[in-house]
Amino acid sequence: MTPARIVLVTGAASGIGAAVCRALAAPGVALLVHTRRNSDGAERVAAEARAAGAEAELALGDLADPAVAEMLVACAVARFGGLDVLVSNAGFADRTAFGELTDGAMTASVEAIQGAFFRLARAAVPHLKAGRNARVIAVSSFVAHAFRTNTPVFVASAAAKAGLEALVRALAIELAPSGVTVNAVVPGFIRNGCAASSRACRSGGWVCRTKWRRRSRSWRRRRRATSPARRCTSMAGWSFDQPRTERLQHPDARRAGEQAGRFGRHHREAAAAHALVQSGRIEPA
Repeated sequence: MTPARIVLVTGAASGIGAAVCRALAAPGVALLVHTRRNSDGAERVAAEARAAGAEAELALGDLADPAVAEMLVACAVARFGGLDVLVSNAGFADRTAFGELTDGAMTASVEAIQGAFFRLARAAVPHLKAGRNARVIAVSSFVAHAFRTNTPVFVASAAAKAGLEALVRALAIELAPSGVTVNAVVPGFIRNGCAASSRACRSGGWVCRTKWRRRSRSWRRRRRATSPARRCTSMAGWSFDQPRTERLQHPDARRAGEQAGRFGRHHREAAAAHALVQSGRIEPA
C-alpha cells in the first residue's frame, strides 16, 4: 500500500533535517532519511520516526557527487512508490575568508548546496507532478543576506545559498501551473553541536535569531539562539498545507505589517501590500 505522504529529507541525521523528520513523522507518512556519512544519527532519527508510526528508510551519499541526487529520488520512488515532498536541507557552512578561498573550496560549497538542490529538483519534478499536493522546500541561510561588520561572513556559503534561492524562485514560477509549490526557508544560527555556524555563534558572541518586539512606535531587535525544532515548524506546515503566499491573509495592512515586522521593513511593506490585495482594496501590479 502506497503511503499517504512520501517525503525525502536530505541532511537529516541532525539539526534542522532531523527536526523536520520528527515533525512530519506520523502514520501514513514515509520518510527517506538522507545523510552524507552520519549513519548512526540518521538511524536514530529513522527509529524515532518509526516509533511515531511512520515508515522510514536510510540513504547515504555525498550530494556533491552529481550521481547521488538522482539516486536518492530513485530510491524514494522504488521503496515507497512515488514522491510528494522534497526537503533539500543538506549543506555545510564555510567561514573561510575571501582572500583565502581556493577554487576547490568554492566549488565544494556550490556543488553541495546549489548544485545539489538543482539536481535533486530536476530528478524529482516528474514524480512531484504526479504526486499529491507536491511540495519542494529548500533550506537557505541568513548568510546570503546578512553582510555587516559585526556579523560573521561565510563567503562561499553565502554565494551558494544565494544561488539556491534564485533557483527556488525560478522553479516556483515554472511549477506553479502544475500545482507544485516551491519555497525556501532562511533560518539564522541554529544550535547544532557539529555545525560550523554554531561554533561561530558561540565564539563570536553573535546571537542566532533576530526577533522583533513592538515598543512604542519603534521596533526593537532582540537576538537569541533558536533550535532546529523551532525552525522546522514552517517547513512541516508547507509540506502538508497551503502555500506560503496564502498564509499572509490579515484583515488589514496594519496587522499584517506588525506580524511581519520581525523580518524587517521591506517584508512589513510586502505583507501590508499583500493584505490590501487580499482584501480587495487595491489591485496587484
